[in-house]
Amino acid sequence: MNLFLQDRLGLFKIMKVTLSQLAIAIIVSGVSYARTGKAQDAVLDRYIDLSAKNISLETVLKKVASKASVKFVYSKDFINTNQLISIDAERQHLGSILNNILTKNNIYFEVVNGDIVLQLKPAAKPGSAENAQITVTGTVTSNSGESLPGVSVFIKGTALGTNTDASGKYSIQVPDGNTTLIFAYLGFARKEVVVGSRSVVNVILTEDAHQLGEVVVTALGIKRSAKELGYSTQQVNAKELTQSRPTNLAAGLSGKIAGLQIVQSNNQIDAGDQIRVVLRGNRSFQGNNQALLVLDGVVVPLSYLNSINPNDVESVNTLKGANAAALYGSEASNGVLIVTTKKGVKDASQITYTNTTQFNQLSYFPKMQTQFGGGSGQDIYGFPQYTPYENQNFGDRFDGSIRPIGRTLPDGSIQMVPYANAADEKKKFFDTGIDEQNDLSFSTGNDKGSTYINVQRLNSKGYVPGDKFNRTAARFNGSRIFDKLKVDYNLNYTQKNYDKSYSQIYDNIINTPANIPITQYKDINSVYGNINSFYNDYGLNPYFNLAYQRTRERRDDLLGNLSLSYDVAPWLNLTARGGITTYTINGKNTKEAVSYSDFAHDSGKGIANPQNSPGTASDYSYFNSRMEGNFLATFKKKVGDLNFTLIGGSQVIQKSSRTLSAGTNYLVIPDFYNVGYRAGDAIVGETSTKDRQLGLYGDLTVGYKDYLFLHASGRNDWDSRLAQENRSFFYPSADVSFIFTEAFPVLKNNNVLSFGKIRGGIAKVYAVQFSPYSLEATFDVGSGFPYGSTAGYSVGKTVFDPNLKPEQTVSSEIGLELGFFNNRLSLETSAYWEATKDQEIINGINISSATGFTNAIINTGEGRNHGVELSMKGTPILSENGRGITWNVGLNYSYNQNKAISLYQGLPNLSIGNNNYIVKDQPYPVLMGNGFSTDPQGRTIVDPGTGFPVLSQTNILFGQTTPKNILGISTSVNYHNFTLSGTAEYRSGSVVYSGAGSTMDFSGISYGSASNGRERFVYPNSVIETSPGVYVPNTNITTRTGGIDYWAGSTTRYGVMQNYVTSAAFWKIRELSLGYEVPVKYLKHIKFIKRANVALVGRNLFMFRPKTNVYTDPEFNATTDNAQGSNNLNQTPPTRIYGFTASITL
Repeated sequence: MNLFLQDRLGLFKIMKVTLSQLAIAIIVSGVSYARTGKAQDAVLDRYIDLSAKNISLETVLKKVASKASVKFVYSKDFINTNQLISIDAERQHLGSILNNILTKNNIYFEVVNGDIVLQLKPAAKPGSAENAQITVTGTVTSNSGESLPGVSVFIKGTALGTNTDASGKYSIQVPDGNTTLIFAYLGFARKEVVVGSRSVVNVILTEDAHQLGEVVVTALGIKRSAKELGYSTQQVNAKELTQSRPTNLAAGLSGKIAGLQIVQSNNQIDAGDQIRVVLRGNRSFQGNNQALLVLDGVVVPLSYLNSINPNDVESVNTLKGANAAALYGSEASNGVLIVTTKKGVKDASQITYTNTTQFNQLSYFPKMQTQFGGGSGQDIYGFPQYTPYENQNFGDRFDGSIRPIGRTLPDGSIQMVPYANAADEKKKFFDTGIDEQNDLSFSTGNDKGSTYINVQRLNSKGYVPGDKFNRTAARFNGSRIFDKLKVDYNLNYTQKNYDKSYSQIYDNIINTPANIPITQYKDINSVYGNINSFYNDYGLNPYFNLAYQRTRERRDDLLGNLSLSYDVAPWLNLTARGGITTYTINGKNTKEAVSYSDFAHDSGKGIANPQNSPGTASDYSYFNSRMEGNFLATFKKKVGDLNFTLIGGSQVIQKSSRTLSAGTNYLVIPDFYNVGYRAGDAIVGETSTKDRQLGLYGDLTVGYKDYLFLHASGRNDWDSRLAQENRSFFYPSADVSFIFTEAFPVLKNNNVLSFGKIRGGIAKVYAVQFSPYSLEATFDVGSGFPYGSTAGYSVGKTVFDPNLKPEQTVSSEIGLELGFFNNRLSLETSAYWEATKDQEIINGINISSATGFTNAIINTGEGRNHGVELSMKGTPILSENGRGITWNVGLNYSYNQNKAISLYQGLPNLSIGNNNYIVKDQPYPVLMGNGFSTDPQGRTIVDPGTGFPVLSQTNILFGQTTPKNILGISTSVNYHNFTLSGTAEYRSGSVVYSGAGSTMDFSGISYGSASNGRERFVYPNSVIETSPGVYVPNTNITTRTGGIDYWAGSTTRYGVMQNYVTSAAFWKIRELSLGYEVPVKYLKHIKFIKRANVALVGRNLFMFRPKTNVYTDPEFNATTDNAQGSNNLNQTPPTRIYGFTASITL
């Protein structure tokens, strides 16, 4: 059965089950939230004694905090802590005491994550104010344009007020236009606005995260106040992620986190799974340098990043270094991306539907010549000759005449076309890709829990004709509170289907002679489009090629986790968490059988020999699972001015995988792709792995007067991949945070410097880089050896070290965080140093074959890595009433440099593939390859007899392949209901090898190959060595030829790597969007719509790069491993994306 037909039937079943579950969940949620039980929260059940007489509220709160081991979170901007309190309570519930001292003073309190948050409580509902004459309405938004629910809106000098609803809207009655409204919200600066003559007052609040202490999700899901952290983290919220409505999360993160580099291999229909995500550069020579991905507390494969629905995400928090990630264990040695999805909205129920439709178009091709046509031969005088069936471009110059292409057919006909450049034919070959994404979500919640459900469908039509992709996803998460027990749960299922060609179609199209009308061959059964009469003697009709080789693949991901948190005592919480991540990939590669006619074969058509080629098929299946369990015990205690938080816990991880494959190169029935119907033996394979890690850890934080924090952690791991004597290893970390604006009274309430923090830390972390079963060599089975069905065994060429140890990295960092002008401008900068030793050379070093082996897997070498990061956010222009202009700007910059300190026994370099090397005393990796000899001034030495450049006897080091500098700039401008936003990114300090240039020179389609009119020329900036060490400028010795012998020469042009190495620098306009929020007044007549917005969006609309790079996007790379800075025509060209999105909330 066709895979996509199976997909359709399976999808209907999934949708049926999903809709049924959705209905059940809504009913259950409704029943749950209808309960009126008043069970006391465990925190508020604590008994304390309290006696006070005419003492300030601030002092009373400090006493309560000490006695009850709790922490109060509030802002003095709208909580009057100077009011005097009198109370005499003996062994009373904390809740009763707070009701006594707070409620009567119109202060509302709520327990959030074990802390008690205080807010001003509206004393009267709108409309109850005496002598009210004016009704004022409006919407409260953040400076990034998001609506803010739950904002306190009250009349200055009174206790009369209200709160904004789920859409940020409010309504309040005021006495007159002289009334001042105060808007206060946790994490934002308070704002006062005079009503005046207006009946609509829209307000924008500026983020003030430092004011109350932003909560950050750190290792193992532990939530800590941002001011406590002694290491660098950076968070991207939902608004910043989705401002241009990306269909994958990687696209939404690019340029928005300092030190983050995202590399995508190409723009194919399945390119979303082929990404590389690196924080703070490379540490390991050959091992994994990519960040760990954690989704709602569950570790998932990094390839899953682009399966996450960006509209589902609440925030992405980045733990950048070993200091931040020590508790996650060795997997997190390269930093962590913590993705938190949305939860149910408190005290509201809402349904949101979003549609995003985007178009993908090729942004540019390599620069190509348009002067010469097909041919590869020369006449006796050396002049190029036209060949009508040739796929190289070394024919004579275009003259506009009508010429034949291809061979004369049996009926005597032959295709005739103008011998001229067929403009835009290559671009016309590709389609406009379309992505259509639909999201439907349901959200609800109250004090006892929340529910969030989302279903999504993405349909994509690729710009390569015939390629298509779809993604179906469903997510269900929620929480419930039962007295002292809190339960959090999350379940997510994603299915992806691909149908694409695996032929190298881009290579085929680019190297087609410029005079060929490619699009005329779309009908592969036409006279000149069929395989027998297609013009090219050496290649297939590209339209036939697309159908000829296909891959159909399905991937299913299932993720789930369950967390139970129980407050045993006021000072003790126990948490157990379990999670599972599984994915299954099933696919089939097929290639059609081809039979050429006798005419095609006998006429000398190269591709028709052999005349008959059987069909092939290969099936593959891959299963991967990860199960994880965590147990944490959290102790909290306040002693005087000291706050203690101690966490102890354990972790167990089990990972397993299995791969099966079966294929044949000889199907006996054409177009029936069943491996069982074959001739000869099937090609089969099977691998399976399983490994386990155990960990015990401890984490201690000591806070002094809420401005000095000391933090230390330690962890011991046991890893089954290591030998027993090496599998246990311990690694500690320590850091400190000092908020000097809170420590020194002279700095408090400063109008310029709002916040100041100094931090620093050091950590050690280990990483096990190699796969299971890598301690000893194994035997391979040799088929047919020694004879018949008797099995024979052979030893591999790799020798293993049974005493392999984990890589060890010691990381230290310092940082400074500043806030200015009530935090309208914030700055964060970090500097870090890392040293990694006992490098695991997982692909082996070369050794003498005399040993019986050719390479060895060992521990050897040391590398060092350091860098600087800078993040700034500011609001240069802030609207006072929400109707004017608000301008936000963000900047993220990082500089990273590393160096290989030592290699095995003095080896000068170590190859890691794709012409990438680790070279002692150089950044790693670097690009090395063949090139030309130069004199001391850098001029190219040429052969005086041929005029051709002379090859160097040694490889040339061209430069590092990872960028030193990454700069991201984001901005948004809000005016009335419009928002214009954009993101740009710049990278520099690295080089790239473009294999496309080599291929295009060989075929003669490159722009450079025609730059001298195919005439002889003097090699630029060249010299002649007249005697040893003596060089004179070359002014008159021309190359022996300027045609095919030079451009397709293995020692002159296409075979010399130096010719195609350029700077990898670029500027990209990553995102650009113009959004419109439909005003409330237009929706008030449609009772069921709470909110509606539309936007025009674009991605990668512009790219600027050095003039020397005429080939492709330097961001593309042939692989996602450590060997970077290399691409070719097996990838696809860059695209620009534009479209629109619309969303409504009910």
